[in-house]
Amino acid sequence: MERLSVLYRQISPLVLCEQSEKAVAIKINRPKALNAFNYEILSSITILLQQNPQKTILFASTLPKSYCAGGDVSATVENDLMVPEFYRTELTTFYIASKLPKTIVIMQGFAIGAGNGLAMACKYRVSTNTTKFSMPENSIGLAPDTGASYFLTHLPNKAVGLYLMLTGATLSGNDCYWARITTHYVTDDKIQALTQEIMKTGDIKASLDMFATVPHNNESKLLRNLPEIEEIFAPANSLETILQRLAAKDTEFSKKVMEQICKNCPLSVKVAFKSFQLGLNKTYKQCMEQDYNIEVQLCFRRSYNYTTAITRRFIKKEKGEIPWYPSTFTQVTDEMVNVVIENPEGPKLALAD
Repeated sequence: MERLSVLYRQISPLVLCEQSEKAVAIKINRPKALNAFNYEILSSITILLQQNPQKTILFASTLPKSYCAGGDVSATVENDLMVPEFYRTELTTFYIASKLPKTIVIMQGFAIGAGNGLAMACKYRVSTNTTKFSMPENSIGLAPDTGASYFLTHLPNKAVGLYLMLTGATLSGNDCYWARITTHYVTDDKIQALTQEIMKTGDIKASLDMFATVPHNNESKLLRNLPEIEEIFAPANSLETILQRLAAKDTEFSKKVMEQICKNCPLSVKVAFKSFQLGLNKTYKQCMEQDYNIEVQLCFRRSYNYTTAITRRFIKKEKGEIPWYPSTFTQVTDEMVNVVIENPEGPKLALAD
C-alpha cells in the first residue's frame, strides 16, 4: 500500500493529514493548547472533508494525552467580534462530518467540549483506557453546545444525559462505552495498530472487530452510581425539581453532584436544562442551530459570565469563585433563559440539508 503524508497549501500545520488509497487520517496537531480547536483547525478540517467525501475519515490527535481540549475559548474573549463566525465555522464543520458515511474518531486522553461535538458527529467513536470525557461549559458561563442537546438527549439512558448536561462530570473511557457515548473501546496499546489497519483497508467495522474489547463493567464508576443518577435525573419539569431530589438525599455521591451543579454559572445551568428538554424532540440539525443561538448569546450578546470566567481562569489564571450574574438559580427568570435559546438579535445559523 502506498501511503502519503500530505499537507495541502491551504491546510494549517495545526492539522496533519495522512492519506492512503482507502482512507484519510486527520490528526489535530496543537499540543501546546492540548489540541483546542481554533479557526485554522476547523477551516482545515472542513477543506479535507470536502475533498474526500467518499473515503474513510479517521479523526485523531498527535498528542496521546489529549484528543481535543475543546474550543479556543481564550481567543474568543480576546477578540469577541470573531465569536459569531468562529461558532458558525465550528458547527458547520461538525454538520458536514455528520453527513459523511464512513467516519471514526479516536478519543484518546482529554475529550472535552467541542472535541466531543466533532466526535458525536462520527459514525464510530472509540474511547480508551486514558479517555477523560466531559462537557464542562456550564463552569465557564457557556452551556453544553456543539450538538450536546442532541447527543446527550439521545443516549439510551436519558438520566445519564441530563446528569452530564448539568454537572460537566468527567467520564472514563470505560464509562463512555457503557453510557454508549462511544461505540467501541480499544486500549491505548492497540490504537496504532487499529489506525494502521483502517488506513490500509478503509474498513472501519472489520478493523474494530480485530482490536476492540468490552471493558469490565465492574470498573465503571458511572455504572456504580447509576441507580442514584436514575433517581435524581429522572424526567422533571424544572431544574428546581432536580435540586430538590438532590437535597432530599444524603449520600456522598448526591453531595458531590449538588456541589458540581451549584458551583456552575446559574444562567448556564438553567439554559442547559431548557436546551436538554427541547433537544428531546429536535433533530440533530435543529439542535445545532439552537446551540448556535446559545453560543451567540452567552459568548457575544450577553457575555459577562463567559468573559469573566475565561479571563479569570484561563487568561489571568486566577483561583476562587466566579461572581456569576445572576448569582443564584432563583434569580434566573424564564425570560432570561428564553432570550438565550431564541437569540432574537441574531445572527442565526441555517445549516443546509
